[in-house]
Amino acid sequence: MKIDLNAKLLNFKEEEIKDEKGEAIEARTIIANALVAEDREHPLTAEKKNEAFQIGLKLYSKEPDFTVNQLAFMKERVGLFYNALIYGRICEIIEKK
Repeated sequence: MKIDLNAKLLNFKEEEIKDEKGEAIEARTIIANALVAEDREHPLTAEKKNEAFQIGLKLYSKEPDFTVNQLAFMKERVGLFYNALIYGRICEIIEKK
């Protein structure tokens, strides 16, 4: 499945969420950060690290196409490391709502 990785994340008022430089935050950035995020409560096995790495490479490829399992893994990681607003917006983008 293809998703719009360039989609800008919106707040509850439907305004673009900006980073500290004033630039709109894209879905690709959030997903990439979530894939490499790790803490003691949510460690990744070597297999899951490789999965995260492979998805990360795909995120920045010319025409990324993801499996259903890869999309589910992305949502899981974003859900662990981001708040409800960001998670909800990423789900909308992945589920094309």
